[in-house]
Amino acid sequence: MLRLSLLLENASVKTYIENRMEELKSERVADQQEIMEFLTAVMRGDVVEPVPILNGDGFQKVVNLQPPVNVRKVAAEIRRLKGEMQQRW
Repeated sequence: MLRLSLLLENASVKTYIENRMEELKSERVADQQEIMEFLTAVMRGDVVEPVPILNGDGFQKVVNLQPPVNVRKVAAEIRRLKGEMQQRW
């Protein structure tokens, strides 16, 4: 345990850990381009969602469905608003 605390007190080790944590954090968070591409895919119906439905035998099967129109309209509106916000910045 003492060795670990000595390592953490070392400035270069501490800097490395902080930088690495920032890299990991940025990899987990979607950037603006990724968000816009996703919203566009939803808006166009390119994204499908697996939905279980009854097939009549008392069993379910999974069908990939496009998002409903109201979800696609919301994605279009969010994308439009994000685009307007980007232009203002």
